[in-house]
Amino acid sequence: MYKAKEYHVPAQQKLVLENEDNGLTAVILPACGGMLVSLNMQGQEYLYSDVANLLSEERPKCGMPILFPICGRLKEDSYFESGEIRHMGIHGLAQYAVWEVMSAGESEENSYAKLRFCSDERTKKLYPYEFCVDLEYKLVGNSLYVFQTYHNQSEVTMRFSFGFHPYFCISELKSVEFQISADELWIPSKKLRIPAPGRFAFEIDGSSEYGAMFFNASQRVSLWDRGSGHRLEVSFSPEFPYHLLWSRPENHFVCMEPWSAPADAFHTAPETLTSLEPGQKTTACIGLHILDSASENHEKKRRRGL
Repeated sequence: MYKAKEYHVPAQQKLVLENEDNGLTAVILPACGGMLVSLNMQGQEYLYSDVANLLSEERPKCGMPILFPICGRLKEDSYFESGEIRHMGIHGLAQYAVWEVMSAGESEENSYAKLRFCSDERTKKLYPYEFCVDLEYKLVGNSLYVFQTYHNQSEVTMRFSFGFHPYFCISELKSVEFQISADELWIPSKKLRIPAPGRFAFEIDGSSEYGAMFFNASQRVSLWDRGSGHRLEVSFSPEFPYHLLWSRPENHFVCMEPWSAPADAFHTAPETLTSLEPGQKTTACIGLHILDSASENHEKKRRRGL
């Protein structure tokens, strides 16, 4: 049985999607960038959380921030668009927005929440277009899907990139292995660009930060944490050919980030930006899938009728 619940906590609205059959719950904060802040199955939390960060005015550094209209950082946090030099911080505007809840509910097959973020006078100072972004979070089985629609409501062509930045809990980075099919791997810290291997693990050398970008990734990346036993998968539609793995080991998280374009694409790779003509829209989808023993054990019990 699926449920969708709405709560009002101090100064914050909270949406909870729940699958009672397997104990999977997803928590979304519309006023905090519309982002997912918890993905929990039977008491096991899969998303890294930082309450102090969520309560601060800093950009979100936990949960699953939404990236729009840029992924990554612009050179000098600036770009030239519509005849002007404009300024925008890392990962863009959506992560700071208060998203409007359009609807939430449940059926026999899923529970869902639909949110919307639209341009206003404040966003136009940083990004000169009229737009709306619609998200639908949908909890199905052991998976959470995020369906997206990006609308250009301007009278001119709109250029942008989009993505997601999920922070997953890990025991320690040296215990984590990834499976990914991609054409090319770039490790910025080593200035290394090579054909991408099918299996990947970071070489731990005492650094405070690790990153690896995969090019032309084939729509799914999986994680196995030998320390916790967690197995996860992030799936994504073809609109996300770039996939970033990033971690700060001391905080026990790793990010698995589908991007539509690389960082600083307005300067270095404008051909990778999504362009929509006036009135046009485009859609995309990602999925977070729990594949480890918590999911498997509950499914075995369900089949035995326990």
